[in-house]
Amino acid sequence: MFGGIASWVANWARLRPDAPAIVFDDETTTWREYDERVDRWAHALRSCGVERGDRVGLYMHNRPEFLYVFFAATRLGAIVVPVNHFLSPREVTYSLDHSGARVVVTDGDFAAVVDEVAPNLPVEHWLSAADPPAAVTDGPRPEPVAVDVGLDDPAVILYTSGTTGRPKGAVTTHGNILFCTIQWAIQVRHAPGDVHICHFPLAFTGGTMSATMPAVHCGVTMVLERAFDPGRTLAAIERYRIPFVAGVPTMWKAMLDHPRFADTDLSSLRLGFIGAAPVPLPLIEAWQARGVPFAQAYALTEGNGLGLYLPPEDIERKLGSCGVSLLYSEGKVVDDSGGECAPGEVGELVLRGPVVFAGYWNDPDETARTLVDGWLHTGDLASRDDEGYFTIVDRKKDLIISGGLNVYPAEVESVLFGVDGVREVAVVGVPHDTWGEEVVAVIAGSPELTADAVLAEARRGLAAYKVPKRVLFADELPKTMSGKIRRRDVLADLQRSPATQAELQRSPATQAAADRSLAGARSLAGEDDS
Repeated sequence: MFGGIASWVANWARLRPDAPAIVFDDETTTWREYDERVDRWAHALRSCGVERGDRVGLYMHNRPEFLYVFFAATRLGAIVVPVNHFLSPREVTYSLDHSGARVVVTDGDFAAVVDEVAPNLPVEHWLSAADPPAAVTDGPRPEPVAVDVGLDDPAVILYTSGTTGRPKGAVTTHGNILFCTIQWAIQVRHAPGDVHICHFPLAFTGGTMSATMPAVHCGVTMVLERAFDPGRTLAAIERYRIPFVAGVPTMWKAMLDHPRFADTDLSSLRLGFIGAAPVPLPLIEAWQARGVPFAQAYALTEGNGLGLYLPPEDIERKLGSCGVSLLYSEGKVVDDSGGECAPGEVGELVLRGPVVFAGYWNDPDETARTLVDGWLHTGDLASRDDEGYFTIVDRKKDLIISGGLNVYPAEVESVLFGVDGVREVAVVGVPHDTWGEEVVAVIAGSPELTADAVLAEARRGLAAYKVPKRVLFADELPKTMSGKIRRRDVLADLQRSPATQAELQRSPATQAAADRSLAGARSLAGEDDS
């Protein structure tokens, strides 16, 4: 047995003890130091009573301690629960309560939120990465921790936005992560001594499965950024001779538009990886003109970061496709009865393989609906061509992808329904030149209802990137015969109406704060990619 994912840190500490493992704020941590800090945190967690199967919450910004505690918990056989730091207190409470987190490690930036949510949670210990326990800082190095961990043991619970208005905890095992990282390494050609930059939030699938895990497995040096900044990423590529960079389209566009783009030495880049939103050809061509080849992929949290892959040689020939099946993830398109669709026919994209998650935490009904005979039902409508390339046609779950961040309409609607005067609400994604899509709420309600009131409630109950950028009002919303609101008809009405289009082009002062919070949230360009 490979000993669990935390054994990777210990093995690189043995094989390359003095090689750099993490670079953060220009300070370097070697693999030997990394391994020792993981052991120290493991002893600190154990002193709080953490045992195999217990849940350990991580609620902090990007910093090395996130990685130390992550691997310390898995070294004990515990399960990590990363908490998206964009979330509102209500959402933070739900994730930690639903997972049953016994210990939570946070940093000083969230003291006010912790004070608010702690009385409502069964968490036994709140630890601080900014002021760590004595076991982390004092005394000689403790004895290494060794707990037997198997392929099927849970390692992480990543909470996705819920299509029914509540998040779901996607359980990822040590084996899922093992095969996921092998799949990444094959495509990206990670090798010991390479340098990789992580500018995604570590609490998201992009930061864990697509960045951290492959880097640690392959002995790659990680340049860890607090947040995405186009100038810093360009500077890091040049300074550290980085061979591989991943990002969503808005990140690549921000680097392209940065003043230092033309003068940055990009000769080390052997691959740019782009995904999470439709990819415009001019963006790819601009980077290719600088000698940077691009690959694209389809991913979701339940598929652990890499489900289908479009290699660089096909990026233009198959533009619009999200790629082909891989070594450890097989895809097909099925109809409503589960039969496989012929090439060109539209159906639901399903995936299977050892990278597919184990199920939803404490939610057997949703797990049974999503995992059917070993196939992960993604909820996305797709087609496959004669060469086996898949193309996403529509979003069966009405998912909105805005700036690379996933927003589920039902979750936003459940909060907006709490606003006095709201009678009906539909949340839809409207095309946007910068973000790909923007979140728009269409509401039928009392005449006194204002956009300010709606947005104020949205900010109290939702992460900033989920707050609608526009609030529009209608007398009534289109519905099915059973009374269910037809979101797609709402969207079609918006796109047909000249008056609504004019409103969408306007930037009213009442919604300026929403615009600012939206841009601030997306500056980190990452999400739970469900």
